[in-house]
Amino acid sequence: MIVLGLDTSTRASSVAVINETGLLGEYFLSAGHPHSQRLLFMLDDLLKRIGLDLKEVSGIAISAGPGTFTGLRVGLSAAK
Repeated sequence: MIVLGLDTSTRASSVAVINETGLLGEYFLSAGHPHSQRLLFMLDDLLKRIGLDLKEVSGIAISAGPGTFTGLRVGLSAAK
C-alpha cells in the first residue's frame, strides 16, 4: 500500500509518500508562497523524483489541524 501525506496546517507545506517499508520521499518548504501556489508543484515534483505515478497511490492522509482555515482547505481540496 502506498500512501500520500499532505500537510498544509501551518506556514510550512509538506508532501510525503510512504509504503509498508517506510518513507519513499518527502518535500518540505518552510515559507514563501501560499499553499495554493506550491502544493501541487511539490506533489508533482516528488512523484517524478521517486518514479511514481499518482495512480499507484492507494490512500491519502491529510493534516486536519489545528491550523489556518485557508491552509487546511487547500490541503483538503488537493486531496479530493
